[in-house]
Amino acid sequence: MESREQAALRQIEKSLENVNLEVSSDIQSIFDRFSSIYPTKWAKNNSIEILEEYIIEPPYDTVKVLHGKEGKALARLASMVSHIISSISVSLLTLPPHFVTLTFSLVNL
Repeated sequence: MESREQAALRQIEKSLENVNLEVSSDIQSIFDRFSSIYPTKWAKNNSIEILEEYIIEPPYDTVKVLHGKEGKALARLASMVSHIISSISVSLLTLPPHFVTLTFSLVNL
């Protein structure tokens, strides 16, 4: 029984580490959805880093490949961002979700 309790506590601690109080609940939802599938962490300037290879920076509508990385999953992650934005009402975006256009680019970070 104690091991279940310890596992539950570890899970709660991990969840709390991923909460960013500087972003809206909609942006936190984007982070949470990615982190449930891929290794994800908060990066500087409240950017979302996925697989240590991709970054989503404010206003959270573009997936970029980190410098020196291959970016083989770029199209898949961009599609996920589009789907997530369509499924929630992201307060930082002023256009309706069906008008959101994603851009894809390589960046030197």
